[in-house]
Amino acid sequence: MSALRMGIEDMEYLGETPVPKQRPLAKKLAMYTRPLEDIDCGSIDGSKSKKLPDGDLIKVDIIKGDCNPKQIGYKLKLGPDVDWRKELKLVEDTMQKPDIQLCRCQDERREHVVYVMADLLETHQLVLCKAKTFGVMKPVYLVQDAPEKIIGGSLITFEWIKD
Repeated sequence: MSALRMGIEDMEYLGETPVPKQRPLAKKLAMYTRPLEDIDCGSIDGSKSKKLPDGDLIKVDIIKGDCNPKQIGYKLKLGPDVDWRKELKLVEDTMQKPDIQLCRCQDERREHVVYVMADLLETHQLVLCKAKTFGVMKPVYLVQDAPEKIIGGSLITFEWIKD
């Protein structure tokens, strides 16, 4: 029997281990990958501002010792002139599990805080998303060094100052 015509049962019978097919990634995790310090614009008034590739200004603030050391707090805030929807998500690296929605803000909902288990950063990537054309949500920034910079017991705030 040719190897091409063998089923998994035949391969197991012959003592050969079937090789599982690798599922190709269905989507890119975010448009841009940046370290946390590059996402932080530096100041709320924009005086020391660093615009991100998509034109955004985002202020990042980390307060250590804010919560239980086995948790991390995530806060998303909208600046005074920002109304379009913004989100924080944890996306599992292999994309075998659904995304974890952390925070969502839009219009009257100006800020949102959530606390989750710190060990989720071991298997997930932190992604900042925003509404683009026609209000379609897009993952825009992946925080590449989140596990090193955001430790258990911390509250991290992302204030979206300019869209």
